Amino acid sequence: LGWHASQPHITNYGLEIAVDEAFQDIIVSKELVDTFYVFDEVEDQQTCFWRVRAENEKGWGPYSTVWLFATIIVGMYDHDVPTHFKLMQNFPNPFGSSTLIRYWLPGRSNVRLDIYNSFGQHVTTLVNSELEAGYYGTEWSAGGNVPGIYFYRLEAVSLDDPVNRFRQVKTMLLIR
Repeated sequence: LGWHASQPHITNYGLEIAVDEAFQDIIVSKELVDTFYVFDEVEDQQTCFWRVRAENEKGWGPYSTVWLFATIIVGMYDHDVPTHFKLMQNFPNPFGSSTLIRYWLPGRSNVRLDIYNSFGQHVTTLVNSELEAGYYGTEWSAGGNVPGIYFYRLEAVSLDDPVNRFRQVKTMLLIR
């Protein structure tokens, strides 16, 4: 789910997702600092309603218009195994405070995911471990980092076939 900031100096967002339009049966209630939320607690053919409100130095504003979405599951990652390594573009991009970096592993691999600033200086390591084959997503909360261009690099080496190596770098933009 994503929305646009409607007012300046917003510090937080309040998000609610419910199974009824009156929000009597709320399934998600989150306080967020960014304008997106990845909803992954879905069931097949489920209709949900969502709304968001913003907080600034004067307090919480009213909730937005109620929106709805319906889910249709067309595949399950639990049973599918990728056929190749892949590094996806982060989402959202540009981003305000946090972003999601997704990648695919076709087999058990040693994986390292690093963030670098525009000077090529290492900022942080998000992943440095052995992972099974599958689809992964790692969130980077940029916290106290300055706005600007950042790079993220995924390096993976297959544990079953060490000749099978992958390395890719992508760019992302942190804004405030």
